[in-house]
Amino acid sequence: MGNIGNIINYKIISYMVTISVMNQKGGVGKSTSTRNIATYFSMQGYKTLMIDIDAQANLSQISNIPDNVENTIVRAFKGLMPSIYNVSDNLFIIPSSLSFAGIENEIKDVEDQEIFIYNLVTKVSKDYDVCFIDCPPAINIITINALAASQWILIPMEASKLAFNGLEMMLKVISMVRGGLNPDLSILGAFFNKFKEKTVVARDVLAQMKEKGIDLALFNTRIRQFEDFKKAEMINQSIFEYAGSSLSAADFKNLSNEIIAKLKENNSLKK
Repeated sequence: MGNIGNIINYKIISYMVTISVMNQKGGVGKSTSTRNIATYFSMQGYKTLMIDIDAQANLSQISNIPDNVENTIVRAFKGLMPSIYNVSDNLFIIPSSLSFAGIENEIKDVEDQEIFIYNLVTKVSKDYDVCFIDCPPAINIITINALAASQWILIPMEASKLAFNGLEMMLKVISMVRGGLNPDLSILGAFFNKFKEKTVVARDVLAQMKEKGIDLALFNTRIRQFEDFKKAEMINQSIFEYAGSSLSAADFKNLSNEIIAKLKENNSLKK
């Protein structure tokens, strides 16, 4: 990670919108959010790619990708092309696997180790409208790879007292990447996930963020905590496939529409 500021002006490909879904705190629902938002984009006619760069492979699992699948994201970090698997209409994934866990050690002495995902995104950018990268819950060279390849960062967070633990560090790293490796990188926004209604915690979190000087745009939609999400994951489905008319699906529909509107406002989405 010592080279973050030293590789200047790798131009982000404009054919495809690339969004890193990122939070260094685990358990905030990154993979579930990625799966459901990406599914909604695909339902709106956007040819959508998901890239799983988390060794836990949760996104891959809830996208119905077998554990023993071959040609995963590991190949991209060896300069090879991984396989792309069809999840549903207009929705595709480059999966991860447990074997990805040791990749940091394998590339630690490799020159330009920050741009493996950039190189991958460049190869596929003309084939898709939008790409979501599900990042690991850490600030490491794998996450830096995602930030180097993205125009946007989307931050899911919980409305809890621990919600912004590490948030300041995450924003500093984003600023460092934007200042050198990827000047085109911007924060799309954040949203509250696993939200429990009738609590004042969200208000307290916002107050503490303001007190610490953390200026982070929040989407209006809050993803409420419903049992439907766990049930959908148990059978490897998105919330739209499992319970398309439910309140839980409505939450992700509303959030996704907010994201689409903001991307169009910034001339990122071409349709």
